[in-house]
Amino acid sequence: MDDDYDDDYDDYEDEEVEENQYAYDRSSLSANYYTYLTDSGRNSPAPPSYNSPAVSTALPSTAPAPSAQPMIRNFTAPTLQQHQKPPKIPTSRPSTPASALSTPKRVAQTKNANATFDTTPTVSRPSSEVDLTAFRRNQLQNIAKAPSVPRRTPKPRQTDKDLINLIVVGHVDAGKSTLMGHLLHDLAVVDTRTIDKFKHEAARSGKASFAYAWVLDETAEERERGVTMDIGRTSFETDHRRIVLLDAPGHKDFISNMITGTSQADAAILVVNATIGEFETGFENGGQTKEHALLLRSLGVTQLVVAVNKLDTVDWSFDRFEEIRNNLSVFLTKQAGFSKPKFVPVSGFTGENLVERIQGKWYDGPSLLEYIDSFVAPKALSDGPLRIGISDVLKVTLNQLVVNGKIESGEVDKDDRVYIMPSVTAATVKGSFSD
Repeated sequence: MDDDYDDDYDDYEDEEVEENQYAYDRSSLSANYYTYLTDSGRNSPAPPSYNSPAVSTALPSTAPAPSAQPMIRNFTAPTLQQHQKPPKIPTSRPSTPASALSTPKRVAQTKNANATFDTTPTVSRPSSEVDLTAFRRNQLQNIAKAPSVPRRTPKPRQTDKDLINLIVVGHVDAGKSTLMGHLLHDLAVVDTRTIDKFKHEAARSGKASFAYAWVLDETAEERERGVTMDIGRTSFETDHRRIVLLDAPGHKDFISNMITGTSQADAAILVVNATIGEFETGFENGGQTKEHALLLRSLGVTQLVVAVNKLDTVDWSFDRFEEIRNNLSVFLTKQAGFSKPKFVPVSGFTGENLVERIQGKWYDGPSLLEYIDSFVAPKALSDGPLRIGISDVLKVTLNQLVVNGKIESGEVDKDDRVYIMPSVTAATVKGSFSD
């Protein structure tokens, strides 16, 4: 009985070995199939073969392994570790030539942008391998080679009144917009009907004292917040000057707009608040009074008038005016660099000492308008090359821009050909207007 059992067990073991000769490792087959799907496998004439024996999971046996080759020997691969990807083999695709790698990608865009101008020199953008100095030198050489346009006969211009670009700066809530709005109303630049409309709308919104400020604060956000955010621009005339008025924001968050307006200014009015505690806040405790004064002098403004505003809140106190003047005089002359700053007491809300001199008080000097009329206009350099400092850009279409700026020298007229620096972009002037 036992012999029969042993014979049957031996037969079963032989059959098990024969069945296991076709066993394969699933991970090895999958890895080989993945390799076949890659570029290296497709480019090869036949599926890759590693000629490695298949890994079997059968139980050990004492019977000798058959010598027959497994049928799937070409699909076997070495066992790979888990989460390990096969190494990438370089493909036989054609490589990009080295000359194409150094070509700037924006050359085509530059050509398209300059296609609207017939005489525009074709200059490619500098790549990372090109020296920037050499590139700029090449651009300037192209400008020098460009054909020059003969200067036209200058048109007759009004010379009876000189032009002054005047900017009004100061700490936030110093009353700059209210002061200048009341001045424009007294000069009849803004009619009384408009002021009455602003008073009614401001009172309805709970800001009755902001009626004159709305003359220059035109946007809804500025009127809602009660803070000037952008440069307010208007113009008026005195007896001897044409004034372009720039109302700068006083909040430190909009200091960039203040710098933009100051770069165009020839003279400035620094407005300070005479209310108890307000002057100290703007001058000593990190306010904008000092910063605005330093920026004015740094950007080339030498003519300065200090308007001590809101003196009606301190009952036109002479001691308060002298205290503010003494503190500011030391700072403006010794630190900021102004030679002779002038001080004038005013009240923007009541309109005192703006156009007409105040009567019956301790001050008997000029009014604010008289100081504005005494500003000296800079010498116009109309014979020099055209230089315009651009302060604002409005893109109308793809090839049309509206720029705003101050002409430092030269003259500009319609159909003039100019260059926008530092990109050396050629442009044609389609029209111009002046404040």
